[in-house]
Amino acid sequence: MIAKVMTVHRQVLLGLAVCLSAATAQADSAVWSLAGKRNTVYIAGSVHALPANDSALPATIERAYADAEVLVMELDMDDLDPAEAATFMLQRGTLPADQTLSQVLSPQQYQAAIKAGDELGLPAMAMDKLEPWVVTLLLTQAAIAKSGYDPLLGVDQQLATRAQADAKEILGLETLSEQLALFDDQSYEQQGQFLALSSDDVAAAKSELAALLDGWRTGKLDALEAELRREFDGAPELYRALLSERNAKWMPKILALRDGPEDYLVVVGALHLVGADGVIALLEQRGVKLTRLQ
Repeated sequence: MIAKVMTVHRQVLLGLAVCLSAATAQADSAVWSLAGKRNTVYIAGSVHALPANDSALPATIERAYADAEVLVMELDMDDLDPAEAATFMLQRGTLPADQTLSQVLSPQQYQAAIKAGDELGLPAMAMDKLEPWVVTLLLTQAAIAKSGYDPLLGVDQQLATRAQADAKEILGLETLSEQLALFDDQSYEQQGQFLALSSDDVAAAKSELAALLDGWRTGKLDALEAELRREFDGAPELYRALLSERNAKWMPKILALRDGPEDYLVVVGALHLVGADGVIALLEQRGVKLTRLQ
């Protein structure tokens, strides 16, 4: 069971924002630039998984990548340690010996998870000793794959692979342990709530991913914000932990890039950019002038 979790773990990480995240017109793409003292900092919204028939990067992201010497991502994709992930999941992703998943979830949440697992090929036995947040990630990844979306084709992975080939430095806004702890630090009640939201989304995953992709490609921030509100409807604690608090925590690191000698491309999940406490609004609140790429 744990071996199965370890095998899919890297893909799960690349698909996180989607459970949260032929080229069309790019007039309002989700890419911005801001001027530093001696450099330019680009900020781009990402979709962490894309379908094979629509995986080309927008021209605005291509331009920003070409200009940047350093790529800044949610995680440093150059420094992901499978052993670190395995240790974290083994130590903090499994339930105590005297507990099972059904005991830490409400009956309704458990039945929804079992139903979603059946639909996605994840049997109850495989979930029985996992904490709810791990089950959520596994179900989310399975739903993404079943919908025809591939994290290895996502914006993050494409850019990280290219940066490695081009010998561009990659930096991370947070560590792998910090990102996993966002889920593990939630109470079982909150984890169960998040699992219930994800379980309910399984049937509609393909249409929701398509809506997210369309909003990202066309830069329709109102559509992305509507998707964000829908994802976290009735779960304000999860919203704060997974989005607004992270956005605020990233601010000093993003602002500090303006003092560097190099040009940077910051790539985060598109849903991190929208809303009153999204990255773009937080920068504007701090007096930063942003220009949206055309």
